[in-house]
Amino acid sequence: MGSSGEHSNGVMAFHILIKFDAGEKEWMAHCLELDIETAAEKFEDAKSDILAIIEGQIGYAFAHDNLDNLFNSAPRSVWKEFYECVEGPNEKILIKKYVVENEVVSEFSAPSP
Repeated sequence: MGSSGEHSNGVMAFHILIKFDAGEKEWMAHCLELDIETAAEKFEDAKSDILAIIEGQIGYAFAHDNLDNLFNSAPRSVWKEFYECVEGPNEKILIKKYVVENEVVSEFSAPSP
């Protein structure tokens, strides 16, 4: 994968691990390429929160011409845990990002079932 995510026809893929922390009684969401995390009581909240944070990070990096500092990979142990869970449920969510005259415009769309 490398430090710059997967690229295919101008598309960048981010891997997100969402797991339940029984000790804290909350869902933890971790974007591995950006090494950012969030937690919530409900799975859907953790998922939507991490997507919003990813979108914010990318938007900020584009708006401030700071792509060199966007990527910061999660520790190897987190990647190992992600790949151990790869057989579990997974979902692909498409986030379209456009930059128009130094202004970031986002369009979210989930794939059709």
